[in-house]
Amino acid sequence: MVRRSRRYSFDLVLDFSPRLETQIVSRLVLRARVFTPSKLPRAIGMLLELGGAARSARRPTRSDYANVLQQAGVEMDDTRLAITPPVEEDARFEHRLASSGSRGGELIVLLYASNLENRHGWPVEAFGEIGTRLANNFNARIIAGDEPSDHAFTGAVNAWLPLGAIKLAEPRAIELLAAIARASIVITDAPSIARIASELSTPVIEIADTISASAASSTTHRIAQGSSRRNVSTDEVYEIAGEMLQENRSPSLFQRP
Repeated sequence: MVRRSRRYSFDLVLDFSPRLETQIVSRLVLRARVFTPSKLPRAIGMLLELGGAARSARRPTRSDYANVLQQAGVEMDDTRLAITPPVEEDARFEHRLASSGSRGGELIVLLYASNLENRHGWPVEAFGEIGTRLANNFNARIIAGDEPSDHAFTGAVNAWLPLGAIKLAEPRAIELLAAIARASIVITDAPSIARIASELSTPVIEIADTISASAASSTTHRIAQGSSRRNVSTDEVYEIAGEMLQENRSPSLFQRP
């Protein structure tokens, strides 16, 4: 975080789930004004951590987000993302598909890993295996997408990807959105990407653990859950993907906002 953020100048940091590391970076390295959900409890928690107490696995709640945004003068009246990629960005992505040898009508599978440095994430080789199996058995075009302005995932998963896979290295945010919107299915261990896919009416498989799993799944947002993400098998994800890919996606296309 220090390496990637210190090149820029920030005036304000909204820290929805503050930890000792993020507070040090925000206040001492970036020297920015910091808004957190609650100053006293968070400060006590950090002192306890310094004393050796275990860190809480608590996730931010809606009230935490609302509290921080209110401090910045923003009211959270609508929790929907309401994302619609520009038409020209869709056309640009279609051109990239065509230039990569993609034929119209083939299945598009987008793979996205949340954080390669997190040892609790789904393994890179698992993403590669599921991509290869779907390419071989469904003739799907595989796309590996990085976090905007990053190339860690595409670089790490490249050795496991099937021939003809497309790598979105260091994508622009809107380019990644266009890829999600175009995909036949998204496979990810990032809850935020799973939610974006759902908002875009794109079928998605979210690989989650018992703590971070979304509240509920649906026919277009399926959850492969284990005690940790690493314990979710590729067989389970492949079975779910096979079911979703064989369903007719046309009804969901007409539900786009």
